[in-house]
Amino acid sequence: MNRSVVHHGASRREVVVVGGGIAALETVLALHALARDVVRVTVVAPDDAFALSSLSVAWLFARGAGGRPRWSEVMGEHAGRFVRTTVTKVDTTRRRVCCHDGTTVPYDVLVLAPGAVPTPVLSSSVTLDPGRPGTVVAVAQAVELGWSRAVALVVPSGRTWPLPLYETALLIAARVRERYGVALHLVSAECTPLAVFGAAASDAVARRLATAGIMFHGGIATRLVAWPALDVGAAIPLRVDHIVALPLLGGPGMAGVPADLDGFIPTDETGRVTEADGVWAVGDATGQTIEHGGIAGQQADAVAARIAEEAGADVGGIPSDLMLRARLPTGSGDLYLQRPIGAEDGEASDVPLWSPPAAVAGRHLAAYLERKGLALD
Repeated sequence: MNRSVVHHGASRREVVVVGGGIAALETVLALHALARDVVRVTVVAPDDAFALSSLSVAWLFARGAGGRPRWSEVMGEHAGRFVRTTVTKVDTTRRRVCCHDGTTVPYDVLVLAPGAVPTPVLSSSVTLDPGRPGTVVAVAQAVELGWSRAVALVVPSGRTWPLPLYETALLIAARVRERYGVALHLVSAECTPLAVFGAAASDAVARRLATAGIMFHGGIATRLVAWPALDVGAAIPLRVDHIVALPLLGGPGMAGVPADLDGFIPTDETGRVTEADGVWAVGDATGQTIEHGGIAGQQADAVAARIAEEAGADVGGIPSDLMLRARLPTGSGDLYLQRPIGAEDGEASDVPLWSPPAAVAGRHLAAYLERKGLALD
């Protein structure tokens, strides 16, 4: 049976946000701050629990609170609605979102933030999916108990976000610091550690890896030779007891929405979806080249400001410059990394480079998580 979510109060523009992660929540918070009197926001997501992937690895190692905000609670706090279901199609002609359970959600403005789709790359390995990181605990425990003496952590060649793997490697190293004979290998398609932050930051990360006893193998298109051996470009394959690999990321490929060959949603420089009137997209589902929650949050702020301005709100300017930021827990103090998008180099520091010094550098999200007690210690 087809069911529609009926909205009342036509004086306010109906904004529907599809997605349950950082970009979606930053959009909601920004719209509430800028345009609460002129827009009404509905979030459509398959899970009531907010998907805060950037903190999930740290939570595994007891560096933060273990809870997650509930979308039903978030939307209740911000005078909006939450519809828990899966989107099957977007009807851009009739301006409605069609869902798996028969629900249709009409919109004046649609913001797509469904995130990217992870695909495992190595068979017989543990996939470090930041949304479901529980299996990594078993690897860490095996190392601590002495059952695993060698672990390879792999950043594959292709579209991915490497930071969680570095975080995992450093935090495992911190837990086995006093245990001799444990070999941790970080095998990456990057030529240098976290090269996306520039040479200065990469050098700082390399020093932290060396201090932690983690061996870095760079510029490697890793392939499995015969379990448990990896081809890392050396004469002899690297033999390990466990492999933890990041997945490659693909686009959501939503029916009714324009997509490139990899399923990502094409947008212009403002975040508008090409050939889809009234539709915007932010975050990892778009054609951006860097999959990062902080960038997604900044995109969400800019899109929310444009939506608010078009709805008649006084936004006081549209944020435009993007800054790549990361807080890397190392087990012996955090390392703060940042690089302006478009700049040749970035910087690294043992002291915070931004405020508040949250792992998620969203204009509204960082403060919201801190209020909820969900920021890293």
